[in-house]
Formats: sequence, C-alpha cells, structure tokens
Amino acid sequence: MTQLEVHPDFQSRPWCMAIIQSPSTESIPWPSRPAKAPADHSYSLFSRTLHTPSTIPSGYAMWEADPEGGKTGQALLLVSMGDDVNYYPNTLHGGIVAALIDEAMGLLVFRKMGWKTGIGSGTLTAKIDITLRGPVETPGVCLVRAWADDQEAQRQGKKWSEMRKLWALATIEDGDGRTLVEAKYMFIQPKKTGKL
Repeated sequence: MTQLEVHPDFQSRPWCMAIIQSPSTESIPWPSRPAKAPADHSYSLFSRTLHTPSTIPSGYAMWEADPEGGKTGQALLLVSMGDDVNYYPNTLHGGIVAALIDEAMGLLVFRKMGWKTGIGSGTLTAKIDITLRGPVETPGVCLVRAWADDQEAQRQGKKWSEMRKLWALATIEDGDGRTLVEAKYMFIQPKKTGKL
C-alpha cells in the first residue's frame, strides 16, 4: 500500500479523513513502513513484524504546518491497530505505545533535519518519559502527534536542528481528541569524531 492510498480503517472514520484532508496537512513518507520491506531487515519491526492485518495493518504519516505560519509544525501518524498488539483485552500493550511514539518522533526528526538522517547516522534516542493517562483501545485507530520543544534552543539562540540534545513532545489521542498518552523525548546528535 502506498502512502497515497487511504486505508478503509481511516476512510470509515470522519475524524481521520478530516485530518488527512485538512489544508494544513501534507502526506509524508513513513521510513519504517516502506512499500517493500528492506532485505537487510532494517526497519523490520514496523515493516514486517507489526505489518499484519491483526497487528498494525496501516499507518498514515503527515506533517501539519504551524497554524500561525511559523516553521515549527508537527508530525502526525494515524495508526490502525488490530487485537494482536494487546496487553489486557482491548488495550494496546505499553511497549507498542512506546514504539508508536518513537515512530512519530522519528518522523519529526526526519522532517526537521531535512530528511538527511538515515540508518547509522543522525540522531539517537537518549531518553523517553511516558505518562499513560488512559488505555489506548484496540482494535481501533489512534493519532500520534510529535513536535519540537525548542525552548532550550531559543535560550541559546540556535535552531532546534543545530542543538546536540534535541527535546521533543508527543501525545497519543483517540478519535474524540482525548489525550491518552503524553511523552517527553530527548535525542542526541552524536559528536563528530576523528579516528577511533
């Protein structure tokens, strides 16, 4: 399935289509969910293991422009979930919650860094602080949002992408707009070193 195809799980939910069709959003690639899974097994968690009808059959990645016209914006990831990603009945496993937040954060970094990062380069996850506010129900659809927390960069007079430590925030919401999960994230850009 290509990014341009909208999965029936999203088509059947007006709230999903409102986000997809909003003039402030644009479809972006989801690097961890390529059309064909890489032979080297990179990105295998989302391109193979969780890419089944009963796990995470579909996702739709977008970038939402800053409503005030600024350059901040946010990464959005609509995710359709089956019932083979549960912990308790009808409740998404906490490890999958963390993995979905990590995916949205990755979209944010790719976009903010100009899509120049890739496997073995770019940023590394250093810290994740996740607060669960309510269960993410399965099967169903959720929305993951991720945006830069650029307060430290502003204090230092730098752009967010110029910082070695990058802070970001994320939420997981249901179709009623309720925040079910909140997260604070820190990425590290590895130091450029000479010889080892």
